[in-house]
Amino acid sequence: MALRGESWRLQYIQHTAGIYGFFAGLAQMARQQPEQVLRWWETSAKCERRYKVGEQWYNLRPDALAKYQVRSQQVRF
Repeated sequence: MALRGESWRLQYIQHTAGIYGFFAGLAQMARQQPEQVLRWWETSAKCERRYKVGEQWYNLRPDALAKYQVRSQQVRF
């Protein structure tokens, strides 16, 4: 049984590796900075969002979602 989205990840392994590499680097950098932390990140269908403009529905499918914290300020991206 294949996981949802798995075939796409295998097809585009360099893209997937780039996403994981970005977050690995960001987490390493955060550990070297006082009061900074990568709180979480995720990929796949969990990131998808639907929204409506007028009568038209759209899908937003980002590569990933994450939350980063600097002192008490948190940013989702």
